[in-house]
Amino acid sequence: MDRDGNLVTADGYKVLGYVADEEGNITSEVGGIRINKSETKAPTATSKICFEGNLDSRLEENGVHKADTVIKDSLGNSYIITFKFKKLTNSQEGNTWELTVDRITEQATGNYIENPSVIPEGNSLELEFDSTGKLVRIGGKFFRRRRCRRI
Repeated sequence: MDRDGNLVTADGYKVLGYVADEEGNITSEVGGIRINKSETKAPTATSKICFEGNLDSRLEENGVHKADTVIKDSLGNSYIITFKFKKLTNSQEGNTWELTVDRITEQATGNYIENPSVIPEGNSLELEFDSTGKLVRIGGKFFRRRRCRRI
């Protein structure tokens, strides 16, 4: 956002969008996006992350899958968190994977920390799946599925 409240790109160009009329209806007119500074909200740190997707059951033991997500700190700074899923066991009864945080990268600078200790109790969680691929335990505790809430 620039000093006048216009939404701008990192290069300083105005971001454009469709203009709304007095009743709030979107028109076909294109214009700059302006944000009233009195209506902005203070940054909020990421407090929960929900994973949705599949781990490839065909992966051999000790095989690795990585996934990234972006989080924010309480000042609004963005970080890329790289999670590593390592397959520990492979059987007809189910599979066990180890989840670790592989890297945290500050998005603005590219500076990173590898293998940070951010997961309590040893920086890893064991994920157990049954023969149908359903997650049944996390860190040895039974898992009850909760819905991920999209923001």
